Amino acid sequence: MTWSAGCAERAQVADPARTWNVCADPGLVVTGDEELLRRAVDNLLANVRAHTPAGTAAAITAASRDATVVVEVSDDGPGVPADRLPRIFDRFYRAAAPSPHPGAGLGLAIVSAVAATHHGTAEAALNEPHGLRITLAVPAAALLAVADSG
Repeated sequence: MTWSAGCAERAQVADPARTWNVCADPGLVVTGDEELLRRAVDNLLANVRAHTPAGTAAAITAASRDATVVVEVSDDGPGVPADRLPRIFDRFYRAAAPSPHPGAGLGLAIVSAVAATHHGTAEAALNEPHGLRITLAVPAAALLAVADSG
């Protein structure tokens, strides 16, 4: 799962003044299109940069849970009004007020489509006490024991 580490590195380069807390379990493996998965995580990180004030801290975690690899991107920014969460993954939907970094409202729709393509899910929740947390979950690949590789 080197794609998640690469995404975190690119986010740090794109916004070095922001605190990016990264915690990824070692050895995570998924079967899928690496470029699509990378694009999904990049979109999540771009959303943090576009829709939170400069200096807002963000966290990127990747872990294994019940045969699933779960990538979470959360921030302590202003978040999204709770009544808008159900539509946050709709194409062209913009949940927040106009941003200084306008977009087309496609970033989270792409994340959701990539998750579905990989038989996974994308979910949004309010982060406590404030902010937003997006969870991308995809099935983990079966791992072969190193001893079995001969």
